[in-house]
Amino acid sequence: MAKILFAWELGGGNGHLAPFYSIARSLLGDGHSLTLAVRDRDRASRLFDGLNVDILQAPRWPQFGPATVKRPISYAQVLFNVGFGEQETCETVLRQWRAIEDGIDPCLIIVDHAPGMMFIARQQRKIVAIGNGFCVPQTGPPIPPFASSHWFCDVDQSLQSVFKTEIDVLQTINRVRLGLQLRELNYLGEVFDKTHASFLTTFAELDHYSDRKDATYRGGLSLDGFQREGIKWPPGVGPRIFAYLKWSRGLGHLFDAIGQSGCPSLIVTDGMNIDELTRIARPHMQFVDQPLPIQQVAKECDFAILNATHGATCSLLLAGKPILQIPLNLEQAITANRTASLGAAVCADKDDGLQMVSALNFLRFDSQYSIAAQTFAASYRTFDTCAAANQIARELCQIVD
Repeated sequence: MAKILFAWELGGGNGHLAPFYSIARSLLGDGHSLTLAVRDRDRASRLFDGLNVDILQAPRWPQFGPATVKRPISYAQVLFNVGFGEQETCETVLRQWRAIEDGIDPCLIIVDHAPGMMFIARQQRKIVAIGNGFCVPQTGPPIPPFASSHWFCDVDQSLQSVFKTEIDVLQTINRVRLGLQLRELNYLGEVFDKTHASFLTTFAELDHYSDRKDATYRGGLSLDGFQREGIKWPPGVGPRIFAYLKWSRGLGHLFDAIGQSGCPSLIVTDGMNIDELTRIARPHMQFVDQPLPIQQVAKECDFAILNATHGATCSLLLAGKPILQIPLNLEQAITANRTASLGAAVCADKDDGLQMVSALNFLRFDSQYSIAAQTFAASYRTFDTCAAANQIARELCQIVD
């Protein structure tokens, strides 16, 4: 039996936890012990309820003011905005990760968007990186800009400025590493290149880098176990609409348009006031505040409205369903753009309600988006998310044996 630590540091929602659930269950079934050090402990406790895992709070980065790089286009700039460029803060967080590592003394560390853990893990540890292309960056050196970032970021940023930020972050991390008796890194992405394995849980078409070399894509993983009973769609006329959304300024217009459409609609709200929304709902609209089984709802709906979350996007595309993407952050904006480049999605600004309504009508009345989504689904018709998760679990067990 091996001690295994799963580390999640940055990002939000279920996107880093749900894909790991099936892997965790397989690891536990093989007799290994599992500790989760996670950004959102409450969410992890709900999701992993019933599994024999220990759940710890991951180190928290302080809330800064406006990001120093207002429109980041590289992984290094993302780290800089989090706080990896500020030595005192960086050292505090990395020392907290070191305390977690030493307290558990794991044989294997599985890292999903936890760069702090990767930067301080002792050299004798076995470390693997897992996640979509945003969380497992193309390493360089230097780390290149994200795919299609020029569509939604500051096009005036020079590559020289981007790479200078990377050097600043590298120097800060190396100063902290020296204080922890670790050798200096030669380049920022070295910790990813030195892992025992990397599991890219995405598809090439959705990778956050457009020219990754020699990559093995494991496909998008999802958890379909949130609800055991069948889905009950409300009555209505027209295409079935599934939405999974966090609050943004333009949603009032969108909900009004869905209400006027008469289409049967299931709307999962993350962090919104469900009672207030239920009061404004039409008979054909049902608001729920708990995740629904994504693979099942993807099969039954006609199109979806998402915040361009990676796992849900994969599930909808695998079912051949087009998407209205309303991204809230950089990672989601890249996913939205990649989905649109397939012809399977329309994108809308999170604060532009009229743009959301226009995009909604495109999906309702133009079949080209469904055709493109069905083309993607056909190209991956043999993909099985459970089989993919089980294969990753088997390879992890081989690493710890």
